[in-house]
Amino acid sequence: STDKLSESVILEVVTKNFKDHLILGEEGGLIGDSLSEYLWCIDPLDGTTNFAHGYPSFSVSIGVLFRGKPAAATVVEFCGGPMCWNTRTISASSGKGAYCNGQKIHVSPTEKVEQSLLVTGFGYEHDDAWLTNINLFKEFTDVSR
Repeated sequence: STDKLSESVILEVVTKNFKDHLILGEEGGLIGDSLSEYLWCIDPLDGTTNFAHGYPSFSVSIGVLFRGKPAAATVVEFCGGPMCWNTRTISASSGKGAYCNGQKIHVSPTEKVEQSLLVTGFGYEHDDAWLTNINLFKEFTDVSR
């Protein structure tokens, strides 16, 4: 229910301000003008499993494509826990770089997997795609840090 409520609030803002855009919501699917050059992609509760288990790391993720290419995105991460909630906002726009809480961020300068630290999360549906991802991650963790 939290996913759906979050998405409804986001949809209200996007549809009010961008009436002729197409929107893909994780919960509600496609809505809006299918001929639009803009496509909004919304994950209203990224980290649902963490949220459902009270693990304090989840976010809201929103991105927009223009003519099929990324134009802008933002992620608001909620972390900490009930006694010390904190957020961090990561945003990026095409040609202007990425920022975390207003400070410019960069990709890691590490060029080799052998010197990289890998972090991921896996979904709760244990289907073929999940198994493929687990096997690929094992291969990478065998050679990375």
